[in-house]
Amino acid sequence: MVRISDQGIITALGHPLRARILGALDEHEASPKELALRFDEKLGNVSYHVRILARLGLIVLVRETPRRGAVEHHYVSVPRPETVLNSELALDATGWQEASAALEAFADRLAAIAGRHPGNASGRIVAAVLPT
Repeated sequence: MVRISDQGIITALGHPLRARILGALDEHEASPKELALRFDEKLGNVSYHVRILARLGLIVLVRETPRRGAVEHHYVSVPRPETVLNSELALDATGWQEASAALEAFADRLAAIAGRHPGNASGRIVAAVLPT
């Protein structure tokens, strides 16, 4: 089992393209080629950052697809620890309704992420929503 360190997450998110790649792989699997097209970046640049994320244990190879004499690698993010921020909220009724709606949307997104990452009965999944 790969242990993800806080320093690994900081390193990964220290570059804007890596943060965008990680956010995209939280949503669905993709290859570096697909990510390069999505972000309008050079394939070599995206592949470099994908290798860093894989080396840090933040993404994993899920399948390989033969493509005209080459192999396209498809990755997905792995569940990772995130810092939890506790804060006291002083909201009016409208603010609480907005916070409730945002929390519901967040819970739906977490459920989708959890659904893509099989675990075991004693495991847990901790995820964060990153801007893409």
